[in-house]
Amino acid sequence: MTNEEAKILLDKYNQGLASPAEAALLQYWFIHEASKEGAAMSDLDLQQLVADMRQEVMAQTKPNPNFWSRLCSSPMVWKVAAAVAAIVFGIWFFSARYMKNRQLQNHPELVSRSQDIAPGKNTATLTLANGKTITLSDTKTGVIIATSKLTYTDGTTVSEQQASATGIAGKNQLLSAQTPRGGTYQFTLPDGTRVWLNADSKISFPEQFSGKTRKILLSGEAYFEVAHLALATPKPFIVETNTQQVTVLGTHFNINAYTNEAATRTTLLEGSVKVAAGKNTITLSPNQQAINTANTLKVSPANIEQAIAWKNGDFVFTRQTLAEIMRNVARWYDVEIIYAPDVDQTETYTGKVSRSKNISQVINVLQAIQVLNFKIEGRRIYVSR
Repeated sequence: MTNEEAKILLDKYNQGLASPAEAALLQYWFIHEASKEGAAMSDLDLQQLVADMRQEVMAQTKPNPNFWSRLCSSPMVWKVAAAVAAIVFGIWFFSARYMKNRQLQNHPELVSRSQDIAPGKNTATLTLANGKTITLSDTKTGVIIATSKLTYTDGTTVSEQQASATGIAGKNQLLSAQTPRGGTYQFTLPDGTRVWLNADSKISFPEQFSGKTRKILLSGEAYFEVAHLALATPKPFIVETNTQQVTVLGTHFNINAYTNEAATRTTLLEGSVKVAAGKNTITLSPNQQAINTANTLKVSPANIEQAIAWKNGDFVFTRQTLAEIMRNVARWYDVEIIYAPDVDQTETYTGKVSRSKNISQVINVLQAIQVLNFKIEGRRIYVSR
């Protein structure tokens, strides 16, 4: 929330027009700022500020102008440009619609528990060179693909029968690892590279990287920690999608290459990568992101938290459109999103939600701040104003 937005919301609160959710946002914003500027306030002043704020919000009446005038006269109030509001369930979500004059009581009942949809889980399949497909355990987090056997990351064998059927014996045939919608899994490749697959994603790779390069194919989204090989001649690691090729020697990076997204995004955390699309080639440095739109490459500063939030168990959105947000939600909860004609899918939002929550909790937060109405029917989510 910017300084100007906070001032607008404060004026709305002073007029008695703020909803309880907006009042809570304002409360947490002031408390957050006060805690950051504690050196400028005594403990007694801080305690009194918190008590006054709570009393004002609990009363849900027109606040005392003297209280707000005294509070706003402090230079600490408008010093910081943005803050996080923890409104319900320890998760937060806010947007520009906070600044619009809407009333909470005009909204329908929040989504009930009976309509819940559970979040995604650890689930994936591995298709071997002999065509055998193994459904990996959903009680495990990852699998290690060695030259002679398959083991889970906790050291247990996938199964004696499956492990003996891998057929990994120096051939150059491809294996495939795939997650469904609502699934995620970690794979350790034969060269030691670790790959985290997001929902609805797939990688294909050889049984052994015996050539001059280590090349894999990706559709969907994956995070890579590429193993560095101590060789006299470097063996570059190459990730190829349907729109680009990324070449590295040893590094940490994320590629979002879903076909229903407008652009392919390559985000670099450590090391260096070269991104090639069509006739264009760029080299990324850490904390940079390459955005590939129709073979046009653009380099931007990376929002690392947002790029790898899925790997860390969160949704993180920074000024992302409703359509982008809900596509992420749809993949993780394996649902279909249906919009009413009057819903603006291009409106942007900023927020953070744990991916471990049921979908009702995500929706309840959105509805609680008076943004949109949601209705769950089976695995369809209807969005309306």
